[in-house]
Amino acid sequence: MKREQKETIRRIMCILTAATLLAGCIPMKVTAVEEGNLPHYLDESNRLDQEISGEDGLQEDDSDQGDSTKDDSDGDDLKEDITDENEFEKNDSEKDDFGTDDSAENGSTKEDSDKGDMDAGDSDGEDTDEEGSDEDDSNKEPARPEPPRYVLGGDERIELTLIDRQYQSEQNSITYQAQYQIFLEGFYREEVNDNQELQVEIWVDGQDEAQTERYIFTEDGNVEQKFPFHVSSPGEYSITTVMYGCIWDEETEEWQEREIKQQFQVEVEKLSQELQDVRGKLTLRYGDTLDVDEYVASHLQIENVLYTEHLEVMNDASDKLRLTDTQIRAIGIAKEDAPAVIRVRYGGSEWFTESQEVAIPVVIIQVTPDITLRLDEEREWQTSKTIPIHGELALHAQISQEEGASYEDLLQKDGKLKLQYRIIHESSGAVKEYTLPFGWNKETGEKTYHAVLPIGWRNFTKLHKGEQYRLEMAVLYNGTDCPYEMLPKQSCQLTLQAANAYIKPEQSSVELEYRKAWNQDYQMPFILMHKGILKDTQVMDEEELSQIQYELRTSDPAVASVEKKPLQKEDNTSGIPYTITGVGETSIGIKAVKSPTYDVESGAVQIQVKNSSIREEDYSIHYSGDGREQVYTLTQWQEYLKQHNSWLKAPVTISLTDAGAKYYDTVHCQEQSSGNVASKKEKILYTADQPVTEHVLWMTHKDRNASTKDAGVMPSFSMGIDQKKPQLIAVEDNGRRRYQETSTDNIWYMGEYYEIRAAYEDTMSGIALVEYTTDAGQTWHAFPLAKDNTDTKVQECRLTLKNGTYQGIGLRAVDAAGNISEEYHLANQYKQYIQLVVDHRIPRLDLQVTKNSKENPQQGVENWTNLALHYKIQQRQDNPAIYKLYYQYVPVHQVQEAIQKGQKPYAEKKWQEMDATGFGVGAYSQEEEAVNRNGTYYFKMISMCGLESEIASREIRLQQTLPGAMEPVITNDQGEEWYHAGSLPASIAIDCKAYLQGCVQKEEYEAPITIHTRLISSSGQEDKTVTVGFETTEEYLAYCKDKTPYSHESYQKHLQALSVDFAQKPDDIYRFGYWIEDAAGNRSDVYEHAFYIDTTPPEQLQVWLEGKEFLTGELDRIIYDTFSQTALQGEVTAQDALSGIDHIQIIQAKKYGEWTDGAGQVGDSFRIEPSTRCFLYVVAKDIAGNETVGWTNGIVVDDQAPSGQNYQQLITEPAGANDNGFYKEDITVHIAVQDKPDDDNYAALESVSYQITSGQVQEYKELYHTSKAGISEDELRQSASFSAEELIDAVKFEGNEASIEVTALDRAGNKTTSTQIMKIDVTAPEIEITFDQEEPVGDRFFITDRMAAITVTEKNFDAGLVEWEVTRDGEPYHIPISGWSSEGDRHQATMLFTEDGEYTLTVTCKDLADNEAEPVSAEPFCMDQTKPVIEIEYDGAQPHRDNYYREARIAVVTIQEHNFTPDTFHIETAQPYQMLGWSHEGDTHRLRICFQEDAHYQWNCQYTDMAGNEAEQLEQQEFYIDSIAPVIEITGVINDSANAGEVQPVVTVLEEHFNAEETRISLVNGKGEQIEIPAQIQQVNGGYSYALYSVNEKPDQVYYLHVNSLDMAGNETELTYRFSLNRNGSVYDMSLARQATAGTYYQSRVMKDLQMIEMNVDEVEQFAVYVSRNGVLIPAVMSDVYYPKTEDVVLYNVERQGNEQLGYVYTYTLFGENFAKEGTYQVALYSRDAAGNEVSSTLKDKDAGLHFIIDNTPPQIVMDGIETGGIYDASQKKVNVMFSDNGKLTEARLSLHNDKGEEINSWDYMELAAAENPLMLEIAEYGGGQRFLYRAVDAAGNELLAESMESGSADFVITTNPWIRLVKSRKNIVTACGIAAAGVGVSGVAAGLYYRRRKRGRYA
Repeated sequence: MKREQKETIRRIMCILTAATLLAGCIPMKVTAVEEGNLPHYLDESNRLDQEISGEDGLQEDDSDQGDSTKDDSDGDDLKEDITDENEFEKNDSEKDDFGTDDSAENGSTKEDSDKGDMDAGDSDGEDTDEEGSDEDDSNKEPARPEPPRYVLGGDERIELTLIDRQYQSEQNSITYQAQYQIFLEGFYREEVNDNQELQVEIWVDGQDEAQTERYIFTEDGNVEQKFPFHVSSPGEYSITTVMYGCIWDEETEEWQEREIKQQFQVEVEKLSQELQDVRGKLTLRYGDTLDVDEYVASHLQIENVLYTEHLEVMNDASDKLRLTDTQIRAIGIAKEDAPAVIRVRYGGSEWFTESQEVAIPVVIIQVTPDITLRLDEEREWQTSKTIPIHGELALHAQISQEEGASYEDLLQKDGKLKLQYRIIHESSGAVKEYTLPFGWNKETGEKTYHAVLPIGWRNFTKLHKGEQYRLEMAVLYNGTDCPYEMLPKQSCQLTLQAANAYIKPEQSSVELEYRKAWNQDYQMPFILMHKGILKDTQVMDEEELSQIQYELRTSDPAVASVEKKPLQKEDNTSGIPYTITGVGETSIGIKAVKSPTYDVESGAVQIQVKNSSIREEDYSIHYSGDGREQVYTLTQWQEYLKQHNSWLKAPVTISLTDAGAKYYDTVHCQEQSSGNVASKKEKILYTADQPVTEHVLWMTHKDRNASTKDAGVMPSFSMGIDQKKPQLIAVEDNGRRRYQETSTDNIWYMGEYYEIRAAYEDTMSGIALVEYTTDAGQTWHAFPLAKDNTDTKVQECRLTLKNGTYQGIGLRAVDAAGNISEEYHLANQYKQYIQLVVDHRIPRLDLQVTKNSKENPQQGVENWTNLALHYKIQQRQDNPAIYKLYYQYVPVHQVQEAIQKGQKPYAEKKWQEMDATGFGVGAYSQEEEAVNRNGTYYFKMISMCGLESEIASREIRLQQTLPGAMEPVITNDQGEEWYHAGSLPASIAIDCKAYLQGCVQKEEYEAPITIHTRLISSSGQEDKTVTVGFETTEEYLAYCKDKTPYSHESYQKHLQALSVDFAQKPDDIYRFGYWIEDAAGNRSDVYEHAFYIDTTPPEQLQVWLEGKEFLTGELDRIIYDTFSQTALQGEVTAQDALSGIDHIQIIQAKKYGEWTDGAGQVGDSFRIEPSTRCFLYVVAKDIAGNETVGWTNGIVVDDQAPSGQNYQQLITEPAGANDNGFYKEDITVHIAVQDKPDDDNYAALESVSYQITSGQVQEYKELYHTSKAGISEDELRQSASFSAEELIDAVKFEGNEASIEVTALDRAGNKTTSTQIMKIDVTAPEIEITFDQEEPVGDRFFITDRMAAITVTEKNFDAGLVEWEVTRDGEPYHIPISGWSSEGDRHQATMLFTEDGEYTLTVTCKDLADNEAEPVSAEPFCMDQTKPVIEIEYDGAQPHRDNYYREARIAVVTIQEHNFTPDTFHIETAQPYQMLGWSHEGDTHRLRICFQEDAHYQWNCQYTDMAGNEAEQLEQQEFYIDSIAPVIEITGVINDSANAGEVQPVVTVLEEHFNAEETRISLVNGKGEQIEIPAQIQQVNGGYSYALYSVNEKPDQVYYLHVNSLDMAGNETELTYRFSLNRNGSVYDMSLARQATAGTYYQSRVMKDLQMIEMNVDEVEQFAVYVSRNGVLIPAVMSDVYYPKTEDVVLYNVERQGNEQLGYVYTYTLFGENFAKEGTYQVALYSRDAAGNEVSSTLKDKDAGLHFIIDNTPPQIVMDGIETGGIYDASQKKVNVMFSDNGKLTEARLSLHNDKGEEINSWDYMELAAAENPLMLEIAEYGGGQRFLYRAVDAAGNELLAESMESGSADFVITTNPWIRLVKSRKNIVTACGIAAAGVGVSGVAAGLYYRRRKRGRYA
């Protein structure tokens, strides 16, 4: 074994032994041992439990080492956490390899490490045993060199022991100072360390100032040394020790430097402080102030160090003491037995712990303010006063601070001090109480109240003269623990004096005109004047007016009416109300009564109303003589009569207008000739015929004594009436002889003259004239009447129409009154005019045939032609209108056969219509379809009147096409391509079989044809010709008969001469030509075909580049050896001996095979443009298609310099720069170079380098370089780009102008340089905030504006980078700052806080390099200068009257206040309430207060915020809560009693808050009639009573006494008594039955049971029920229930109740099912009582019969003027509509819809239709179908309904559009046929809608 191996083993064993002992021998508190690294020459066995940490060393397995703690006998408080990792760190950059097993080299194994314990002395000696070593001395290793420093043994340890500590304070700054003794253990005492010293460094992490201490230890032992430890704040600190040494590295055989680190944890604790006993009681007066810090300061004791900051004072009685910082003030009362308490303690700080709290009791005693109370201007209080009603009483009160006190500010804000005064009514004890707030007088410093007390109803419950009241005044404190000693209350006796008044109308008399004054409500203003002590203009109080009533009396109610009512507050200004009711004179008197406070004198007004004259707007004249009603004024009417000779042809109505009906109700009109006067309500209607007579008009109103007859000029006019039309008595014409083929329902065609004759008769005024029209009524012409015809009663006329067109024929007559007869129309079935055409001329036919033109006629077209022919029948001026033109074509074969048979070639049934423009045969151009014809055309025409022309004919020989399938057949046709040696030549053949077969199969033969061929070559030209076909018709017919003289075979032999065979042809260029011609002149295009032969490819393929030959061939590898910045030019050459070079194709390719046919450039020259990388692939091809190919080496043309990625700079802008371009950390520069980065056409990079410059410092480096000449494509790609990263030291190159320059060069010589400039700043700004005011009110409140100054220290300052965040009440808030002022690196701005709110201020700042300053925040503070705002609202219940409520009221008190506390809110009231709790939403705070008990509530509240701002005092709240309903009692009659004696009902209503206006008493009889009944009202204890004293006078009937009472709060009680008066037997109550039949009309399904009640004092011995239907009595049968019955009877039931004392009640029930049948029903009762009285419900005095109608039938509708499916040719159509019902019609509506379902119009029949007359509608035409929808309802609820339709459905069509009528008529025909086929009959009736045609008459 080598010596070195033995030495290694010895050292390992020593270190293991030392390491084992180390855990139990360290004289310190060990809290943890984490890990340690031993030198690499330690025993390898220790690696079993180690982890490689990446450093030279192994981690010890410390699982067997437990924590051990050394007792600190000295009481040291040093806590050491040994994190000694035993790290042996390298000092050089090399790493040792721990991955290999070097146990063989060291001579140790795992088993060596497991040997038993070794002698500890082995570590002191050297093992020289060399046994087992076979090596001789000559192999000994040389001695090691001297170590450079102390050699580490591995068990060195540092121990620290605390030997001294103390706290030093200076200006409230404390420093902890300590010293530790340093011990070194485990010094490695080896000879290698004889001359070496162990160097140790110690430093503290987290210490205020970094300090490093260095110590030296030698082998002399553990020399004790001291280490100082100074910190300025408590906490945990880490002390690190580092021992520097070295170890021997066996691999390098060198000494390697290493370190051993240890860490110790030191905890510096806080100091404690306590207060001495300060619990002695303090006594303050209300308003006094005490500085708590001064009081407590003397009791402060802190060990070692005097430190007085952070005193905390807590107030447990904020309602009694106000705390501001450490100052308290007495703001409430605190008694001896319940003192206020404050708590004090010192809070924790950086160096001190918190102290315990100490409670200090505080007693606060009352003060005695100066209080003064007085009335009016008296200096002293008066005990009695006399005051006038509506006078005034002044109240005065003052409160001030006594001399020497200090609570004036508290007195000013104290809202609990109230002035209370009470007004007590001596006789009733009623009390009016008011509690009012004080005001503050700034000048005198007093709390004051000055007010005037009005002597009125509001303050005095009974404002009557002589009434006695007592006024009490006192100052109250509305709260507990009053801080003031109060003055006793003062009392004064008050006596009231009365006042007088009188009513003075504004005018004594009034004169009015009837029209202006009638029904107008006039109010005569009056002044209510006081007499006596008050001024005349003073107004009465509302309470007084409610006590004063006045009566208005009129001497003539027919002239003016008045009413009685209490005098209201506004009546003195609005006036005395009266209404004009008629014409005449009257006097209105005004008398005031019942005024306990005033004596009011009466007044009177004289009223005179005069008649008014008639006005033109009072009446209107309605006349419909022009077909529609016109309304005329008198002037217009007189003018109309003048124009019409006073004759009228329709009824006339003279009616009141709305303006006239307002004043008059009767119209009078007198005929002057007869003297007859027509007088009618509202209107006079003249309907009968009468002669012309003068009429005079006036109007009256009897009830109002009003008339226009004697007032002004009466209107007059003359008129006569004749309403009968002339009548047509005879008419006939000759229209039956019209031409039926052309005539239709709308137009007739006549070949002879048309004649019509007619006769008219008028029996009244005679015929004035007869008119006719021929233009459908557009113009009318009068027939000349015979001059000698004096009898105008009958007139005849005749009309003859010759050749011409007439739009419509009509006749009519007019009488002398202007009545026009019904027009007679020559009309169709749809009542539409028939157009008449008369023409008897015979048409003549002129035929025009045009060859190849429609304009120039050419005759003689019987020969063959290929030009199109046009046939046209010429128009002749002398021809009539032509109905139709006809033609037919007959082929030549049929024509010849007909001629041979002696027949007509044409057939009558085969005529075809032709257009007037004619028709063409054949194509005029190549775009049209060609036509062939061989035959004859025949022509004729017919006029509209049915006259025919003669027949004309023309032959046709037209051939426009050549035969098909005649082209030559070519074998092996290659088109225009060349043939080579391997191709077979073509052959040509011609066939005519199809042509011959086509001639036989048709009845028309084609024109003969001639075939031509031609063959041309280099040796000459050869032409051939053959003709086939039929020359004549006879030849064609013979061929068709026996197929002679030609056959198919003979034609083929004849055509064989035209065939061509190219099999033996030599190489050449051949051209073959072929075409045909026919006898018609058609010639085909020449068909040509060429044949080319060549088989030799091109030769001598060469490429020339820039004038030099470039290597070309089939190369194995592409090498890029040509690079250029500019474009390169060249050419390609090749030779071809036969067909010549067709083209040269040049392809610029990047890969072999990367080309396709047709790619690249065709041509012999080329140009390689910049940005191109390629090699050239070239192809030479001859015309025959033979090819020669080759390719070149690679070429790159690149004129683009290298660039960065995506054409950016070579330097990517370094990350980390902010928006201002500054860097604050080391900068990583990314260099990326690409040669033409957008594609791969690059020359590739040759070199890349950079240079960094900053000031005088420069650094250059070449990053990439290559110089190889020819490169492959892969090498080219690899050198296309380059990238690298360089790190720039920000500290080294700090400055604003540092730069890096990068240069890149490619192989083509392109060069790029990029430069990046950088600015670097690493210093952060510093921020400071100061305020102009630093002392708050309280702990955080400021009451004036506060200014903050913001100071920033920064070299690269930017004001825009300073940010400040202000919050106001927790929300962001903007406060602008002033402009920045700068002085060097210091920059300052100010900010002003003016608004109320909770504020925070935080300032942050960044410099231009984004170095962020530490944020600085000011202490939060509050600004509050605003008083709280109180609002009171109520939820829930609403008052019924005034301020009376019947439900609990919830008051919602809303306080708007930011600095809110509920502790200072107080409620002032003596009534019970419940606080439901606060709710808070931001600055809004709501308290819900519940008032739920019945009481008269008077309350108020006050509040003060946390800053001491007191809210304004609100008005006192007052209301009543009353939840108890009134109690009603009825005496004097018994409920449900029958009475023959006295009945005197008395109604009593018991209620505290009685409401007379809503207490109603009614008496209703059994017929539902209201009975007037007087009552005597009297106040009783707890309410009022009503004695009804006239009931006995009422007739025998059943009565209902109903009482309803609502109190002031709305609580309601109802009570109803039923009783009867029976002096003459039974009485009946039919009210229930009448309610069931109130509508008169009913459907049986809705009928309810009918109940009738009979009451009698005696028992009824006999009774009967009578029911009749339509006057026929129906038997009545008594039954408990209704049951189905077969006979016609009525079932009913009777119930009896009552006794002898109360009387008897009988209830009769008639079941509703009895009334199933329609009819008019009457029901009656009969009875006889025990006293023999017989009564019936039908008796006049009983009036208890029933009458109603059962109607189950719906209404019907009838329409006249249209029919289902009707189609009408008209612009509009009149339709008459009538709804009807067997009962009473209540609703009828009609609407018109189109076939889309859209509504066109609608009508309300009930509004528009006259009684018993139909509604006439005018329906306009529409471009589609229309339908009526309708709905009608009668009084019983029966409904007729047709209110829906599907889109597209319709009933009729009205239109003048013939096309629409045609389409609709066809649809109707199809529909009708479909219905008929289905067997469904159409009746024209749908859902009650009937269409019918009425006879001519009034509605025709």
